[in-house]
Amino acid sequence: MLNKRKIIWVTAVIAIITRLVFYALFAGTMFRYYHQVSGLDMQTLLHFSEWGNNPDVQPFFTIHRTVIYLLWKFNNGVHAVDALFLLQSISGILGAVAVADLILMLTGRRKAALAGGVLYAVYLPFLIYEFSVLQETFAGNVLLFAVWSLFYARKRHFALLPSLSSGLLWGLSLTGRPVAVPVVLAAVTGVFLWCRRRKILKNWGVFLLGILLTAGGASVFNHIHGWKNGPFYNVLPYTVQYNTGN
Repeated sequence: MLNKRKIIWVTAVIAIITRLVFYALFAGTMFRYYHQVSGLDMQTLLHFSEWGNNPDVQPFFTIHRTVIYLLWKFNNGVHAVDALFLLQSISGILGAVAVADLILMLTGRRKAALAGGVLYAVYLPFLIYEFSVLQETFAGNVLLFAVWSLFYARKRHFALLPSLSSGLLWGLSLTGRPVAVPVVLAAVTGVFLWCRRRKILKNWGVFLLGILLTAGGASVFNHIHGWKNGPFYNVLPYTVQYNTGN
């Protein structure tokens, strides 16, 4: 009989095996060393994560840069790219499990949950990003974990601890880039309406507090280091310039 435990284990095992095979094929190719190519975003991200090493590098909080910095710092000033790949792969494995559990929570259909988790586990574009020095893996999976945590908190009737934990993840999804802003606003509105209907607005307040703690903490960190745009970059000028060709 297909139960939740089997769904989680099968999804996780397939995700692990897929990444082991992919890495074995990837390790012997030129793509393994793309982060060493001058001018590519991968090398730039490594450079701007060397906090305290270069006068032109101002610390800016994102999960990706923080992880790169910590690995670089603990590796005596040498970038541990393979360790980054490993951590990104772990987040991908957990992401596949989250997708399976999310589908199960929303539909109750076990076969659909298993299929969704496995598809996420073997989806090639995600694998490529997990084995590159780019921030899409962490950014995308944190938003996925935030969505999962929201429905888990709803399942627990937005009890205080699940509400706070979910809020922390939603706040974390705001760091780095503003792409999550519309989704976060939708989540805040949805939780507010749900809690108001049940007259437990204090639980919504705890959810909101979690968002403010992580997004606000990132904003303070960035402001201390000379950035004025809150928890994320102001990418609008660059986007306009890039898309207009100016």
